[in-house]
Amino acid sequence: MKYMIAAVVLVAASLAAFHYGGCYLLGGIEAGMPNGGAGKFKEYHKDNLFTEYLQGDKPDDFHGGGVTSNPFTE
Repeated sequence: MKYMIAAVVLVAASLAAFHYGGCYLLGGIEAGMPNGGAGKFKEYHKDNLFTEYLQGDKPDDFHGGGVTSNPFTE
């Protein structure tokens, strides 16, 4: 009986960790999208370490290869 309870607790904890870990990961990806994405995971945007990791350390003068404006909008 103890092993059955331990197995149920282990499965429940694994599913909860998978769900909340996935939401955190998707929140970091969504926060890095233009305009914050669709906002489905917006409660996970603030202080998301995954987003900070993807952004990395960019210098202040980084312009994506020197392109500073969109020639199609002019």
